[in-house]
Amino acid sequence: MQRRASSLLMWLLPVLALGALASAARRGQPSVDGKLQTVLRELDDKNGQLREVMRDERRATQVISEIDEALVRAQQALADLERQQAALEVEVAELRSRVALDVASLDGLRQQVRTRLRALARVGGMSFLRVLLSSRSLHELALRRVLLARVAARDAGLLLALDQGQARLLSDRRLLEQRLSELRARREMAASGVEALQATRVERADALMQLGTRRGAIEARLEALRAARQRLQRLIWSQQAASSEQVGLALSRGHLPWPTAGRLELGYRAVAGAPAEAFSTGWTLRASLGTKVFAVAGGKVVHADFLRGYGLLVIVDHGFGFHTLCAHLSRAAVALGSEVAAGDLVGYLGDSESPDGPKLYFELRRNGRPLDPARWLAADPSAARPPQPASEPSAVRP
Repeated sequence: MQRRASSLLMWLLPVLALGALASAARRGQPSVDGKLQTVLRELDDKNGQLREVMRDERRATQVISEIDEALVRAQQALADLERQQAALEVEVAELRSRVALDVASLDGLRQQVRTRLRALARVGGMSFLRVLLSSRSLHELALRRVLLARVAARDAGLLLALDQGQARLLSDRRLLEQRLSELRARREMAASGVEALQATRVERADALMQLGTRRGAIEARLEALRAARQRLQRLIWSQQAASSEQVGLALSRGHLPWPTAGRLELGYRAVAGAPAEAFSTGWTLRASLGTKVFAVAGGKVVHADFLRGYGLLVIVDHGFGFHTLCAHLSRAAVALGSEVAAGDLVGYLGDSESPDGPKLYFELRRNGRPLDPARWLAADPSAARPPQPASEPSAVRP
């Protein structure tokens, strides 16, 4: 079997082997198994906590990002208001200069009006009539009348200009005060918004830092738990390996029956540096389509289904970390969870996912590691072939 197909079992056999490992530990070392189960439960709990903390961190980071965007917008708006205020201050200064000039002009107008009024007061109430009657000719009379009308119109214009100047100054002052008040209010509101956003960001950043501290503590605990799990698993593996040397399939080493009557086409070649086409962690046996395939020892069926690269695959757990695999079957004669004895029919040889015709691919594994079947099966396949059971179990499709 090629390396690629063999790698597909990496996710399956460790799980099966771990179950067998735990079972052996429960039989021989309940205290170690109890510690392992406690560690596994805490590992699961801490992984859940870590996922929750990482989810909270992502949310907090997203909120901080949104706050940063809002803060940038608020700071830009505040900067715009500050520029507007600076421009308005320049306008205010210019307006004050104009107001000062208008005040000076108004003072000059007032002085002219006062002078005119004082002169008129000295002339008396009949001044206009005396000026007209004292004319020596009609031409002078008309001229004096025009001059007096002009003086009266100028005085009226001066008075109107005084009133209008005062009204304009008051209006400009009110408008300026209103604009300054509105701008100050807007700027204060914008500054308050920026301060609130900054405070919120500090608060969220503190919360994110606390989440990071919590995540660090959880990760540290997870590392410690993983190390403890590895130590306990190595301890259980070593205990199982020591105990399995004289139990289970180990007692039948070199005398196990062949799984089917066939010709050995490719043997065990799981050696470093072997080419892919010659690499094999089991045996390839050639026989005709539908040839019966038997269990080489008693055990429990832990897999009876299709697996990519193996086709229809039956895996039997023989206890103490031992598993046998029969691949490329055309039909399965057992179902998941079935108990089988040595010589029981487990399936029929086939060509499922076989690129080169009907064949049986057979593996023997211990604690998930492949073993050379030549060291475990009997040397004479015909002499060691399992006797046919009195009643064969009906074929079961997975």
